[in-house]
Amino acid sequence: MIEITQVNASLDEASDENACLIVGKRVAKRVLRCKDSEIKSIMLHRKSIDARKKRDVHYILSFRVELTSSRLEQEVVDRVAERDRSRIRMVDGEAPS
Repeated sequence: MIEITQVNASLDEASDENACLIVGKRVAKRVLRCKDSEIKSIMLHRKSIDARKKRDVHYILSFRVELTSSRLEQEVVDRVAERDRSRIRMVDGEAPS
């Protein structure tokens, strides 16, 4: 499973969970450079509000993306652009005990 962090979304874009998943799918396709058919599932992992600047209040989102195969996930993570490498990592998909 791949975790994508630090995704900025406006208050209107991420108003509910379905809207967040649409944003997540768009970001996953762009950052991971994969097709819709290669994404098996996407899950909203974390949603928080960044209100440090009064004129720029927005959400910070994290997603967990599962692709069709673990081999494909590793290939995709290896070819991520250098500027996005700090936001993307492989994680264990199991729930904490």
